Amino acid sequence: MPVWQIATSSAAGSLIALLGVFAGVVATTRTQRRHWAREKLTEACREIIQEAARVQRAFLRRWEGGAEPIDWVVWNQALSSLWLFGDDRLVRAAAQMDETFFLVSHAIRNGEIADLASWRRARDTMESDRLAFINYARSGALNAKLAIRTPLNSRPDVDRHEPGEQPGP
Repeated sequence: MPVWQIATSSAAGSLIALLGVFAGVVATTRTQRRHWAREKLTEACREIIQEAARVQRAFLRRWEGGAEPIDWVVWNQALSSLWLFGDDRLVRAAAQMDETFFLVSHAIRNGEIADLASWRRARDTMESDRLAFINYARSGALNAKLAIRTPLNSRPDVDRHEPGEQPGP
C-alpha cells in the first residue's frame, strides 16, 4: 500500500474522530445548559410559591389585627428570578399574583377587608392565582400532564372568627 494512501486514511480517521469529539462536546454543552436553565426555572418557581404563601400568611396576621409590616424584598427577588428564567405564561401568572397582592394590601390598609367574608374572598383570589401559577409551572418546567385542582391551603374555616371576636368554646 502506498504511503499516500496510508497517510490519507490516517488523516481521514483522525478527522472523523475529531469531528465526533467536537459533536459530543457541543451536544453535552447544550444538554448541560438546558439542564442548568431548567434547574434555575424550577428553583425560581419554588421560590415564588413559597414567598406567595409567606405573603398570604402575613396578610392573614395583618387582617387578624397584627401591625407588623410585610417584607416585600424577598417576594420581589423571587419575581426577578422568575423574570430571568421563566416563559411568558409563568411571568404573567406571577404578575397576576403580584397584582392581587397589591390590591389585597391596599384593601387591608383602607379597611375594605374587615370582616370574615371579605377576607375569604381575598384569600380565595390569592389561592386561585397561586394555583394557576403552580399549574403553569407544572406543565412548563416539569412537563406534568395533569393540572392540580385543589388549592395549596385547602383547610376548612371552622376555627376562623371575626377580628376582635373571641373564639367559641
